[in-house]
Amino acid sequence: MSLHGCRHDILGHYLKAIGLLRVLAKCADAAHRDPDAEGWWNSSQACFCLRSPKYPTREKLVEFFVTHFRPTPVFAAWNKEPGSNASDSEKLGVRGDWEIANRLSAQVVSTQDRRKPANRDKLIALEALEAYRDAAALTVAEAVDAIAAPFLKSNTEHPLFLSKGIAGRAHLWRTHWEYLASFHKHRAAYAKAVERMSAHKGTARQLVKLKEKVDAALQSITEWLPFEEGFASAAKGKGTPFFPDAINAAMETATRETTPYHCLDLLSTIFHACRQMAISQSFRDTLPGKRARFFRPLPMEDWSGLLDALAHYDPEDPRLGAEFCIARAAASIEGRMKQRGGTHSEVLPMLGSLLPLKLGPGGWFLPANGDPSHQAVWTGTDVRHDLAAVLARRYRDSLTDDRPTLIASHVSLGARLSDVLSFLRHELDDHLIARWIEALSLIGWKYIKPANTPADGEMESHAIPLEYAALRTLIELECERREGSDTKKRRSQQPISLLCLRSGSTLPLSVTESLRWIAIWGVPNPDREQAKDGKARLAGRDIIYLASISPSSDAARLAASVCIPLHWRDRNALYRAVSLLQ
Repeated sequence: MSLHGCRHDILGHYLKAIGLLRVLAKCADAAHRDPDAEGWWNSSQACFCLRSPKYPTREKLVEFFVTHFRPTPVFAAWNKEPGSNASDSEKLGVRGDWEIANRLSAQVVSTQDRRKPANRDKLIALEALEAYRDAAALTVAEAVDAIAAPFLKSNTEHPLFLSKGIAGRAHLWRTHWEYLASFHKHRAAYAKAVERMSAHKGTARQLVKLKEKVDAALQSITEWLPFEEGFASAAKGKGTPFFPDAINAAMETATRETTPYHCLDLLSTIFHACRQMAISQSFRDTLPGKRARFFRPLPMEDWSGLLDALAHYDPEDPRLGAEFCIARAAASIEGRMKQRGGTHSEVLPMLGSLLPLKLGPGGWFLPANGDPSHQAVWTGTDVRHDLAAVLARRYRDSLTDDRPTLIASHVSLGARLSDVLSFLRHELDDHLIARWIEALSLIGWKYIKPANTPADGEMESHAIPLEYAALRTLIELECERREGSDTKKRRSQQPISLLCLRSGSTLPLSVTESLRWIAIWGVPNPDREQAKDGKARLAGRDIIYLASISPSSDAARLAASVCIPLHWRDRNALYRAVSLLQ
C-alpha cells in the first residue's frame, strides 16, 4: 500500500516510515507482530510503499494500531518527571514500566544537591539512567541505546539529557507521552465507532436478519463469480491474476465477519476484477470464448443495509464517516436521465465514467471494437484529477440534455457540506475515497432513507470559500428541476470549462463568471419568511458581485469538490454564501 505521508525527501516523513516498520515488527504482543513487513520509497509518487503480509490493507493497518499497538515504554527515569502518569500508562498497557521509572525519578537530584547530607542516598541522573536501563525490559534498553549512541561525545546535545537551560529537563518525553495519551483517546473513540458499526452487535434474531441481508446482497455476485467452467486452469496457466480466488476470499470474510469495511473490501476486489477484464485484452483472451462477462448494477436495498452504519452522523465527531459519505455521493451520480421528450440521456451512471463499459437491458457490457465508450476518464491514481475529469466529461457529454448529469440518484444521497469542505481542505484520506468510489459505483443507487443528520441550522454553520459556493451553486441551478412553462435549458459552459482546466490563472474568471450567471438566474431565497412574503428568489443586485477574486483553494481539489453531489439540506447554506444579507 502507498503511504503519502512518508516521503523520502522530508526527514520527519523518512523517519516515520522507518518507525512504522519497527512498530509492526516489535510494538505489539508476539502473536500480532509482523516481522516480515518491508517497504521502499517510490520517489516518482513521493510515497512509501509498505508490504505487510499480516496487515495488507489500510483497514487492517488501522485495526493493528487500534487494537494491538503498544508503545515502547521509554520513560525519563533520570528526570524529576518521567512523563505520563499512572492513569494514562494504565490505558496504554505500560503501567508496570512507568512505575519502575517513577520510583527512580522520585530519587533524582542534581549533582550539587547530592552533596547535602540529607541527599546522600539519592541518585544523580546518570546513576538513575543506569539503574533504569538494568531494570527495564530489553526493548526499552535497545531503544535507549539507539537514541544515546550518536550523542555519546557531547552530553549537552544528548536527547535523553536535555538540560534545564536548553529545552527543559523532561520536555522531550513529556511531549512524547502527551501525544500517546491523545492517540489513545482517538483510538478509544475509533474503537467505539467500529463497535457501533459492527453488524454482529444485536440479538440472535437480528443476526439471522443480517445473514439474510448478506445472502441477498451476495446472490448476484455468486451468480457471476464462477465465470465459466475451466476458467481457473486457463487463468492460472497463463500467469494472469486469478480474481475468483481473491473474490471468494473476500466473500468468505464478509460472510463470516459482516462489517461495512469487509463488505467494501469485497466490492473493491470485484471492481478490480472488472477493471482488469475491461481494459486488458490479454486477460480476456484467457477467458472462455475470449469474452468478458459482467452483471447488472448490484441491488441497492441489500447493500445499503450492510453499509449504512458508515453514514451515521455523530455530533461529537462530525467527520466520522466523511470519506464514505463523499464516496457514496460520487458513486451515486445518476445516468440515463429521462428527458422532457420521453427519451433518455446517453450519459451513463458513474461506473461508466470509471470503466469503458456500457449499460444495456441485461446489465453492464464491454462494447465491441467498433463501438467503444469514450466516457471513462478514471485513472485511480489521484482522486482530485479523476473527479475533475469526471466533472468535465459528464458536463460536456450532457450539453444537449435537459440538465447536466451531475446529480445523485436521489437528493438524500448527497454528501454533507461539512464533509465536502473537509475534502476541500485536504483533511480526508484521498486514497480511501477513491477506492470506495470504485467499490460503491457497482451498486445501482436509488432512493435511500435519510441517515441520522443534524438539524438545518447546524448544517449551515460553515465558513464556505466563495469560489466553492459560487461554482457549486451554479451546478445546483443548472441541475434544478423546473416545472410548468419554464423549459429553457440552463447552461453556462464557460465557468465549468475554466474550472476544469485546474489552473490558478483561469480560476478567478471562472468564479466571477459563475456569480454573473447566478445573478441572472437567481437562487431560491434561503430565508423562508421572505420567500413566503413573495420574494421567492434572489437575483441581480441581491447576489455578490466581485470584479476580481483571489481564490485560496487548490484548483484541482476545488474542481473535484464541485463534482461531488451535495445533500439537499445544505443548499440553503450555499445560497446564503453567494447572496447579500437581506
